[in-house]
Amino acid sequence: MFLENKKGNISVEDFRQELKVRLGEPEREAEETEEPEIQHIDFLDFIEQYYQERKGQPNAKAGTLKFIHKIKVHIQDYAKDRRRKIEFADLNDKFFSDLRDWLHSPPRLHSTNYVQKIFQYVKLFVRRAETRGLHNSRAYQDFKLPKTPITKIVLSFEQLEHLAQIDLSDNQRLEKVRDLFLIGSYTGLRFSDFTRIQPEHIQDHEGERLIHITTQKTEQSVIIPLHKTLDEVLKKYGYKSPSMSNQKMNDYLKELGQLAGFTKEIIVNDATGGIHTEKKVPMWEMLTTHVARRSFATNFYQKYPEQIDRIMKITGHTTEKMFRAYIVTDALNSAIDFGKAISKP
Repeated sequence: MFLENKKGNISVEDFRQELKVRLGEPEREAEETEEPEIQHIDFLDFIEQYYQERKGQPNAKAGTLKFIHKIKVHIQDYAKDRRRKIEFADLNDKFFSDLRDWLHSPPRLHSTNYVQKIFQYVKLFVRRAETRGLHNSRAYQDFKLPKTPITKIVLSFEQLEHLAQIDLSDNQRLEKVRDLFLIGSYTGLRFSDFTRIQPEHIQDHEGERLIHITTQKTEQSVIIPLHKTLDEVLKKYGYKSPSMSNQKMNDYLKELGQLAGFTKEIIVNDATGGIHTEKKVPMWEMLTTHVARRSFATNFYQKYPEQIDRIMKITGHTTEKMFRAYIVTDALNSAIDFGKAISKP
């Protein structure tokens, strides 16, 4: 060994290894550095991960979290029915078409607009996963599902006044529902906001009583004049909105609408199970908490069209195009004006 290595030009460690080889001992292989194992995440795993991340955010909205959870349940059930795991590579036109048909089919029979909302979130999940390097597929972008135009209704000022005059002293449940609906109809706020008005939201400025409130959904600060009818309703409750769940209020509004005599039949679009039809329903059947907000926008624009910018500041619509698409009056007025024009000799 001395001669073979240039007369002793060998390190101590190499000498030891060489000696072990010559004595018949196996040479110890250098320890391999193990690569950290990359955890595989499929589509359902990512939805759960995204849900937990959103849930941990300080401004997490309960409604959004609830819908994300519903989407996960839908896709879990779909995957179970199809007996497959859903990988990101599977999210193509074929997948979306099959999921759409599954959501429309019995016993689910979800409407076109509900399925379209699900797909909006599904595409959001896929985009988020893409930005995190979990996949590089763009096939999901090709699938389009247009919304079905909804039939919109509002209650006019006259109908709101009719509601306000109904004696409900022997039915506190419907009285509370009526009063909440009036609060929504004279503030333009969403249900999540018009049900949490407190005395501290009422402020006086230059002789005008105003509601100052920050909306929950958009975190936008809005200032609303305290209309006479609104003032009378809020005063009954010490300027604190009565409490009630959205679901219960929607149920009770149907009962209130029947009592108020809102029985006029309306033709509405229906897309249950993805099949587009028209049907007649009584007006009371279409009453929901959101009708209050749309009534505010429509009524005040119709009465004060020159104040459209100020009305939009309250409703939160950022463009006139969005606002006009939201209200009901434009289509109705256009039809009436056109009818008057063509009826002239």
